[in-house]
Formats: sequence, C-alpha cells, structure tokens
Amino acid sequence: PDPASPDLLLPLDEPRASRYALTEWIAASRRWKRLRNRGVAALLRVRGLPVRLPVITVGARHPGQPRLLAHAAELGLPADPAWVLAPAQGDRLSRGVFLVFAPERRRPSWVVKFARVPGWTEPFERDERAYGFVASAGEAAARHAPRPIGRARLDGLELSVETAAVGPR
Repeated sequence: PDPASPDLLLPLDEPRASRYALTEWIAASRRWKRLRNRGVAALLRVRGLPVRLPVITVGARHPGQPRLLAHAAELGLPADPAWVLAPAQGDRLSRGVFLVFAPERRRPSWVVKFARVPGWTEPFERDERAYGFVASAGEAAARHAPRPIGRARLDGLELSVETAAVGPR
C-alpha cells in the first residue's frame, strides 16, 4: 500500500468484509495478484494477516463507526455494520465510498458515497438524474441497477446511500 493514496482501508476485525474487498472489489489485472489476494483473504478467515505484508495501521480518536457511517444510519443503515472504505482516487473532487454489509452477508448491501470538498453536490445530482433515467427505462433495467436510499450532509460534506450494485466491478 501507498500511504499517500491507499486503495482500501480494511477493518481487520471484520474478516468477511475484508475478504470481499480483497477477492471481488480490487480489480487485480495480473493472475499472480489475484492469487495473492485470494491467499490473503483465506488467511483472514483462519488467523489474520501475515506479518510480512505491508500494512498501514489507522487509528481513531473515538471508538465506534466512522462518523459518516454513523450519520448515514439516519437514512436506514444498520447501527453498527461491517464496512470497507475505498478512499477517493484521483483529484480532490473524487468521492470516497464505504461498502456496507448487512449482518451475516458476504457481499455489501449498501454503499455510502461521500464528497471530500464541502458543498460539492454535482456528482450526487448527476447520480439522481441517472436513477431517474434508469427508472424510466422500465422494471427490467431497474432490477439490475442500484436504488437510491437517500442523501444527507455532515459538516458540509455531501453523502448519499444507495443499494450496492451486484456483479463484478
């Protein structure tokens, strides 16, 4: 991992969410990387990460859920879900995404998208237009697309909750 731009933040006390992220969320382009990711995911199931893997530890000032997830609970998410964080990639206007897991589910049930710049609403408005377009295309299309749950704001940062898309990334 690169400390300046990590691909994922995995809560190691939630191995099912971490296994999903390693085997399905990360789009490893080379066969050996896919095998490595599957091996690490299997180790998480049994005993935790191998010591030789580069790991960046992140601490929190306060115990519990990340503030954005706790705030998203007001839109109907479980109070203490398993999650994986895919930080924004690219410029500062890129959004970050929490993959949120319902209890005992191996795949995410919801995503929480969040802006990193206060007041930046344009991608959320674009998403809402896309949801409307999919709904107008009919039931068959809507069954295969994420559904919006709601939008909120925390400390000026826009966030949205939607059902998780199914299928490969």
